Amino acid sequence: NPNKGLFTQATPNFLFTRNVDGFEAANVFYHTDTNLRYINETLGVNCLQNVNGTHTGILWFDPSGENGADNSHYTNGELVFGEGCVDDAEDGDVIWHELGHGLHDWLTGGSLSQVNGLSEGSGDYWAQSNSRALSNQWTSSDAAYHWMFNWDGHNACWGGRTTNYAALYPGGLVNQIHTDGQIWATVNMKIWDVLGRIKTDTAFLEGLALTNSSTNQQNAAIAVRQAAIDMNYSCADIKVMTEKYTAAGYVMPAIALRINCPGTQTVTADGLGNYTVPSFASLANAINTNCDAVVTQSPAAGTVVTVGTHIITMTATSGTSVNCNFSLIVQTNLGIDDVVKN
Repeated sequence: NPNKGLFTQATPNFLFTRNVDGFEAANVFYHTDTNLRYINETLGVNCLQNVNGTHTGILWFDPSGENGADNSHYTNGELVFGEGCVDDAEDGDVIWHELGHGLHDWLTGGSLSQVNGLSEGSGDYWAQSNSRALSNQWTSSDAAYHWMFNWDGHNACWGGRTTNYAALYPGGLVNQIHTDGQIWATVNMKIWDVLGRIKTDTAFLEGLALTNSSTNQQNAAIAVRQAAIDMNYSCADIKVMTEKYTAAGYVMPAIALRINCPGTQTVTADGLGNYTVPSFASLANAINTNCDAVVTQSPAAGTVVTVGTHIITMTATSGTSVNCNFSLIVQTNLGIDDVVKN
């Protein structure tokens, strides 16, 4: 309730004002469809509704629900939006926030966590990330730049929330999930401001996929950073995440030294069948806590090799040393006669 039925349209002209019920229906559909395409196609994160076995792969939503109350919710693969005061489905922030609960639920196979308000903060982050990515009339010095629910909240209806919340973890927790979630949303938006939308969103989603129903904000921060490490983000990016999470009060464990090699490199020999090995240091990514590892390679840059497959070993050293290998394939430099013959 209120039961307003399905909204169908015979033309491609979506010329609604906000007073027409079809506006909310179209608005929710547009934002959820666009957002799920962004996640699955642009970010390459596999995330679809997988907790409602009756409708696996399908996201159901009601743009006019909650018995008309000023509230919205996500439950078991369904989004429901109320119509009290400002219709919730008019505000993209509300749509993205509730969808954020769904993403959290599906990525964990139905094991989202509300410990420390983790899922509320995740929904707030997801809404702000999408909102910030759109054209924004506010600058970072304006309070409204950080507002959550810009249209539905921060008005006579209710005060809304913010992603510029000053409290730190864990001392700032007040055991109220919507309030405490702002700590988590705020720190991730600070990372977003440095790394940008694509990198932060991807690590955020892949990090949530490493969590379960008992995960608190502390361990979620470790999971998001670990996802970034596993996806071979640069050490500079990882360091930003470590610094922002640490500044927000999370205790981040030291990162064991690791090095990630590039994939197979295929090159062409010179006319004599030789190839001079270049430095591959810029293609190898050494990651540790302080980003101070020295990268070397064998055979060394400047070594001359012949046609064939050669194993290149990259070594990162910072107190201890770790290695990784990749193949350098040197192909014959074909002359005109060879090309014609082939």
